[in-house]
Amino acid sequence: MFEIGGKQIPATLAELVEPKRAALLLWDMENAIAPNAFNYQNILANLKMLSALARESGVPVFYSVQTGFDLLKEEAGVWVRVMLGLLLGGALTQWPYPHACEKPLILYMVAVTTVLVAGLWGARASWRSRMGFAHMIALGTILWGITLTAQEVLPRVGYAKTRMSWRCVEKHAGADSIRPEASTVAPFVLTQVR
Repeated sequence: MFEIGGKQIPATLAELVEPKRAALLLWDMENAIAPNAFNYQNILANLKMLSALARESGVPVFYSVQTGFDLLKEEAGVWVRVMLGLLLGGALTQWPYPHACEKPLILYMVAVTTVLVAGLWGARASWRSRMGFAHMIALGTILWGITLTAQEVLPRVGYAKTRMSWRCVEKHAGADSIRPEASTVAPFVLTQVR
């Protein structure tokens, strides 16, 4: 043995395989992998003898085990989250109610926020599961949610060419003195109709 930085380092093979510092690791000897080796029977006999000798010498024996990959268990939950966001985003293109102002607009914006949250949820799950294609779809859902948000918000904050209001104008312009009389409106309407 020699010493480096206060640690004892084995210098010979006998020191290296000393039972108090050694262990035997049997790697990839599961039924799914090992029987495919061309000399499996020889390997198996030698490993049985080697592990028996290791136990007799006081050397611990460890086995590696690969767990099976269950597609439903591992990936289905991620795909459910990603597809939920995608379906919600697609469904918003078919929104059946007017959402120009006030409560209907708030309800629509809650639905758009739900798309954003579902997209973020799917993106987080796909990132943690290292599922690239699912992650790209989730990022697309987030981008779609941001687009739907911008479509409603930007005209209302004065950033778009067409200006819109957060409030419904008809309700708040209720003073009759501001509205023109019917006689002044009728000629304008008639000229537009002809």
